Amino acid sequence: ELLQRMKQGDLGAWRSLYARYLPVVWRAISAKVGDMHAAEDILSETMLGFFAAVDGMKADCKISAWLRSVAKNKIGDYYRKLGQQDRLIRGVAAAHDDLHFDVDRLAVDETRENIARILDQLGENERLALEWKYIDGESVKSIAERLGLTAKATESLLYRGRRAFRRLFEECGMSFDDSDQAANESSDRTLKP
Repeated sequence: ELLQRMKQGDLGAWRSLYARYLPVVWRAISAKVGDMHAAEDILSETMLGFFAAVDGMKADCKISAWLRSVAKNKIGDYYRKLGQQDRLIRGVAAAHDDLHFDVDRLAVDETRENIARILDQLGENERLALEWKYIDGESVKSIAERLGLTAKATESLLYRGRRAFRRLFEECGMSFDDSDQAANESSDRTLKP
């Protein structure tokens, strides 16, 4: 329905697209690209690609999947361009014992990439609910309204999303501090306006 409204030039539909998908696409890109200026360029290219392609899209096209796919390709293009520079830097570092990569930074980058991949594997509503709750800091009530669900259904969605996220996170070889997880789950049980 949103896609059809956009094809008809409905400005409200375009606003909905921005409100719903732009933050999600931005987080996916910025998690994988450390240079914020490059990430902004990739986001712009992704959205421009969508605008250019919208008229030819089929009615059953999944907008979020399309945007993530294009963003992934744009990120790949970006890193291919950087490949030669990266090989040069790694070669110089390997030749000089006094040059070291920032291991902590690499670990953070790897964790961000894993989190972005995990979020991509979740169902759309689970992913949106988790992002809105834990990244944007929205209340359960607000998330419920955005998704057109009851507060109880949203709490269940968040619970299932957290369980799936944790399982996938641990499959990547990472782990949570159980006290942090328990605190997050207990804070979600109370509905905050």
